[in-house]
Amino acid sequence: MQEMEVLNILNIILEASIILLFLLIFVIGGIITYYFKVREVDSDNSK
Repeated sequence: MQEMEVLNILNIILEASIILLFLLIFVIGGIITYYFKVREVDSDNSK
């Protein structure tokens, strides 16, 4: 019975880490696209 509880906890941790990983990728992607958009605007203004 103890092993099932450990497996359950590991399963929950695995699912949570996958969700966090996707969130992290999404946030990093958003920051990168925002950064490039800001750079494009700056280069347009400097002309």
